[in-house]
Amino acid sequence: MRAQMSAELVIIASVAIGMLFAMFIINGSLQKSWALQQAGMEASGAADQAAAAIGAAASGGNGARIMFINSVPRSVVGMSVFGSRSVRAHHSLGGYSSSPLTTGAANFTEIPTNQRISFVNNNGTINIEVD
Repeated sequence: MRAQMSAELVIIASVAIGMLFAMFIINGSLQKSWALQQAGMEASGAADQAAAAIGAAASGGNGARIMFINSVPRSVVGMSVFGSRSVRAHHSLGGYSSSPLTTGAANFTEIPTNQRISFVNNNGTINIEVD
């Protein structure tokens, strides 16, 4: 009877260790998923901010100048205009977030990060200037 009880304890202990190991694997997966989601949200905020400034310059009419500091989180590694339709903010985990533009007249493809920049409306065409 004692040997059978010992075997049951071994089985229960091995199941408990297996469950603990599974929890570590799931936890690592969840941490990676959370990091990707966080980077995507930070990139989305940066893209929204730039798209809003470009939209403000476009709706301001000829000569409108929108100046702001394009301060982005560390996870955002670059920003660009995709096909004059959207602003993309690329993050360090390999993806990007996009925000639509209200104008198709952006005359640039790259948007500098962590610098003071201006979007200028020149007869309906939006240009970028680094201040």
